[in-house]
Amino acid sequence: MEIIKSLFAIVLFLAIAVGGVFAAAQRGLIPTERIAQLKNAINIINRPELQTVTQTTRDGISILTSKTEESASKAGVVLGSHIQASDSQPPLTQRAFEYARYSYCQEVVKDYTSRYSTTTPPTN
Repeated sequence: MEIIKSLFAIVLFLAIAVGGVFAAAQRGLIPTERIAQLKNAINIINRPELQTVTQTTRDGISILTSKTEESASKAGVVLGSHIQASDSQPPLTQRAFEYARYSYCQEVVKDYTSRYSTTTPPTN
């Protein structure tokens, strides 16, 4: 969804930029040599070689997407019930956080005992 929003924002920005350039050209605010450079740039973008590259990229992305979906389904079959959520246990992220907190507390206790566990003779 974020990709679609980003693409929409880019297309909207380009449309506004092209509209601004067109309006400035109509009012004579842009020199004619700049307009010719912009037309050349647009012609470069519309070359058939670039369209072929774009189509090849689309084909590659579609193949990659199908392979990813296939891998995900195979991983689900292989892992089976190990990746299914259950209501009896807390979510994995919460368990990982609790384990990290437990490990940290263990290290604090070890550090404390190593510092203060030296036996000192009682003072009389």
